Amino acid sequence: MTIGWESTMLLRVADQAHVRSAPSGDGREVQGLIECPYCRRVTDWLIAASGAQIDVACRCGNRWRIQASLNQVVALAESQPMDPRWTCLDDARQALGFTRHVDTARGLRRRGRHQHR
Repeated sequence: MTIGWESTMLLRVADQAHVRSAPSGDGREVQGLIECPYCRRVTDWLIAASGAQIDVACRCGNRWRIQASLNQVVALAESQPMDPRWTCLDDARQALGFTRHVDTARGLRRRGRHQHR
């Protein structure tokens, strides 16, 4: 899936990110770490947001879309890697090393190990 750049797109690399919810009935805000559904990693994200669509890429190569608005996603950013040669999210993923294949032997070992917890 290739997503072209738009003027409203945010692209950042984050050490850690979470999605915050609206305040609960007792006034506390619930926060959940973003976790890769494939390898269960909770750190090192490439996050792209355009409007109400949030795409996340993991170092294992997995990429998925989360149901959240941009103001619900909080990321501790290392940088905002905007390069004029990158014309889409896939270009940025490749340049930053987020394009490993999730079906590699290493990915399968990691996934299997985490599934048996």
